[in-house]
Amino acid sequence: INENEIRMQSRFTKRTVNGVLAHILISTEKAYPMLLKKAKLSKPMPSFFGTKLGHYFSYKYSEHVAKKLNKKKLLLEYDIAHHKLEKLIHTIEENQWTLNTTLPKPNNRRLTILEIFTFQIPGHFKTHSDEIKKTIDFNS
Repeated sequence: INENEIRMQSRFTKRTVNGVLAHILISTEKAYPMLLKKAKLSKPMPSFFGTKLGHYFSYKYSEHVAKKLNKKKLLLEYDIAHHKLEKLIHTIEENQWTLNTTLPKPNNRRLTILEIFTFQIPGHFKTHSDEIKKTIDFNS
């Protein structure tokens, strides 16, 4: 992704490509650790994240973060967040992989810790990587 592409408006959301990348960073930094924490406690995720206001703040916050980070800094921050998430995986005990949490509405889906790492995270990354690819391909 070059500097012109990173500033492109997504074809699918109100974010820029950099905003989508910042959203993935924020998810890796904050949302996935929170999913793990809630699952270990067998508690649901806060319902605020499933509201229109929650989605609005998600968009605004990811664009705010994106404006502060150039591509190099974003990649560095992502590497740090990913490393911390990897370290959290090592805190999961064998008997905890089946503990679960519930995603907020409208999903309202129950996820075990195993599903968080084998379904939720890969699916979320694929959705947004497809969004970025289609945006860049469309504008090329």
